[in-house]
Amino acid sequence: MMDPLYYDYYDKIYSGKNYRAEVETVLGLFQNSVGKIPKRVLDVGCGTGSHALILAEKGCDVVGIDLDCGVVDIAHRKCSGQTNATPVFLCEDVSKLEAGKFDLTVSLFNVINYIDQMDSLLMFFESIHKHLFDEGVFIFDCWNGLAAILDPPRNKDSRFLVGGEQIDITTRPCVELMNQSVRVDNCVEVTGSDGSKRKFIFSYHQTLWTPWCLKNVLMIAGFEILYVSAWMQPNVIATYNTWKITFVCQKTGKVLSHINNK
Repeated sequence: MMDPLYYDYYDKIYSGKNYRAEVETVLGLFQNSVGKIPKRVLDVGCGTGSHALILAEKGCDVVGIDLDCGVVDIAHRKCSGQTNATPVFLCEDVSKLEAGKFDLTVSLFNVINYIDQMDSLLMFFESIHKHLFDEGVFIFDCWNGLAAILDPPRNKDSRFLVGGEQIDITTRPCVELMNQSVRVDNCVEVTGSDGSKRKFIFSYHQTLWTPWCLKNVLMIAGFEILYVSAWMQPNVIATYNTWKITFVCQKTGKVLSHINNK
């Protein structure tokens, strides 16, 4: 259970993230793959809706889902008062979603790394496959497990100003190489303009999936991998030491998994 302050400060903590540039990159990847703009987009792990809102602004019919109802509530609040078309936000598991089919599914900000079991990863990919139109595209980013094992995440201290508040974050990763996982603990201290202080901690686990593993599970789930590039650098082919990578996949006709046939 996350501290309530985490939700209050989520968008401020990630205020340096260029969501608009990321959406432009993803739409460019889709257009380069199929030669058109997507009409319906599913955003899996939508968080507070920043990507989904920009996709809707660009004319896409967007459904955003997340397992964390706290961030979905924030996404709903962002839509209030808007006169333009806005995304539909749901606190829902993609395996239980009933929302029709989509031209494009995105899963951004390392959503894949939060999945910690191989069978769960396969079921996740199969659910994405089920919700795509034939030849639909699935784009996701993730940590490259090989790069993270060779060059593990390090301690980091950061400070920035947002809306008159100073935010200090102490990040301490704990890497378990034998389990190909890392626990990241973040201690946040917020100093207001009046000198008042608020503190909270948030932690998360990331699984260090290797590209080889992801490729094989994707193929079993019925995807063709079109290419794997460096994140936000679509013309740069990912290598073993590219820390953040992007997968661009296309739905094929057949799912090879026995799970799908039960």
